[in-house]
Formats: sequence, structure tokens, C-alpha cells
Amino acid sequence: MKTIPETIEMESVKQCPICAHTTFSKIADKGIVEKAGEPYAMTNVICTRCSCVFLNPRPTENGYAEFYKTLYVSDRGESTREGEGIVMNKDTSKKTGSIALALEPHIKKGDRILVIGGGLGMASAHLRDYFEAHVEMIEPSQEQAGHASNKYNLEVHNMDWETFTKTHSEKKYDAIVMHHVLEHFPHPVTMLTEARSYLKTNGVLYIEVPDANDYKKPKAHFFDLLHPISFSPSSMFWTLHYAGLKAIWKNENKKTRLQIIVQKAEDAQDKQNILSAKKLGTPITVCYGLYRTMWEIAYNIKNFKKAA
Repeated sequence: MKTIPETIEMESVKQCPICAHTTFSKIADKGIVEKAGEPYAMTNVICTRCSCVFLNPRPTENGYAEFYKTLYVSDRGESTREGEGIVMNKDTSKKTGSIALALEPHIKKGDRILVIGGGLGMASAHLRDYFEAHVEMIEPSQEQAGHASNKYNLEVHNMDWETFTKTHSEKKYDAIVMHHVLEHFPHPVTMLTEARSYLKTNGVLYIEVPDANDYKKPKAHFFDLLHPISFSPSSMFWTLHYAGLKAIWKNENKKTRLQIIVQKAEDAQDKQNILSAKKLGTPITVCYGLYRTMWEIAYNIKNFKKAA
């Protein structure tokens, strides 16, 4: 088993990234850096109050930022270079089609869409063409941002999310897309609270993340150095709750992914919240081998609500 290079600066996490609780249980001691690569020694824990699963210790924010700027394309094995260009190693049509179908009830011609973590630009270009919408994307990698701009003629903000919030605070969007992005943020409540401010009235936020309660990969290949958070429906419920958001749709056919449409809580007052911290099953298995009975979960939820 490999070890994380000493050049990557790490930090200990003192409180839960979602509920600020300070008691955790260790649930895994290995994960990956390269997709399907050899396991690395790393520790994931679960919050005993809200069931948030997170990497602890984790790379610092500066460490993550440098990785995304310079190494992400090649180190993840998701694309290769041919001459001066980049070629994807996998077909992305299913992914881009799934995003469009989820958004279709909420988007009309001419709407403004922001794609966070747009990568090489395929999904952004598809959404632009499919909806005849104005699409912008944020991508911190210079190489990927350049590819998206040059090949697809997209409006690309080559910067990280923090920089975008400081330089483009006036913008508003009908939809914001975060496809396998939120799990990369160490502080998801803060990030979603910021994203919320960019939504127009009745705007929607698309989120898809791996589902830690329903995944088929071996444990060593599920946890990921680039995923400081591993979401379940329960921890996503509390994340949205604290960010003033509400899930109004969930793709029930995605058994290994959590794919949802979210609105501001005040815009969705008359809509049912499709996520609930109570929908956990009896008994449940959280992240491969952490077995918790229903009464234990109910006890934690009861105490959490009192504290909230």
C-alpha cells in the first residue's frame, strides 16, 4: 500500500465539516489517488451526530488548489494528450445526457447556466446546445480551461471557486451544475451557501455525488484523496439544511450515485423535501462495514435536532 507523498501538506480536522460535532469514529484506512489505482494509506471517519463521512487528516486547501491547477488531468488517468491537444479516455455522452434530462423541467431557451468544475467542457457544450442556453463554466486547471474555450467556444472562468466569488459576486443564474464536484470541497456548507447566492428566484442547483450508503466498489477504491467528504442521503440532507437549500427531486434509478435537484428553501416552501435524515433503513450499512442499528441513528438524529 502506498503512502501520501510528504510534499502534500496535510491538516487534522477538529470538527465535523457539516455540524461542527467533535466526536468521530474511524471507518476506513485506505483510499485512492489514481482512478482504479493502487490503494494509499488514508483515514476516513464518520461523525457520530450527523453521519458525515470525511477524510481526516486531509490535504490543506493550498495543497488541493495546486493539485487541481497542475496535476489533475494526467494524475487521474481520465484523459491523455495527443500532440498539443487532450483526448478523453472514456465516452461522456451518457453523463452529459443525464445532466440535461435532470435539468429539463427547469430550463428554457435563453436561460443562464453556470457549470462549476467544468473540466474539458463537454457537459457545458452539451447543455448550451441542448437548451440553447447561455452557459458559463468555472475550471481551475489552465489546460482544461483552455481546451474547453478553444474547442467548444465556451465562456470559461479559469479560476477556483473562491476567486470566482470574489470577482463575480454580481452574477445570477437560472441553474448551477455541480456534477461530481461538491465532494471535492472541504467545507460544503460554506460552498453551497455561496452558490445559493448566485441563484435567481426559483433557480435550481444540480448536484451529483457518489453515494456512500450504496456503492459497489471495494472500500479501498471508494474513498479518494480528492474527496474530503463522502456523502450519504442523510449527510446531504443536513448539508443542504444548513445552507438554506431543499432537495426537490432525486433520481431513484441511480443506485450508486446521489443525483438531486435543489432550490432555495424559500422558493421550495410548497414542495416536498425528497431527502430526510430519517430514511436510513433498518439495519443500515454506512460505508462498508460500519453497521449501526436504527435506534442508534434515531438517538443521534434526536440529539442533533436539539442542538441545531
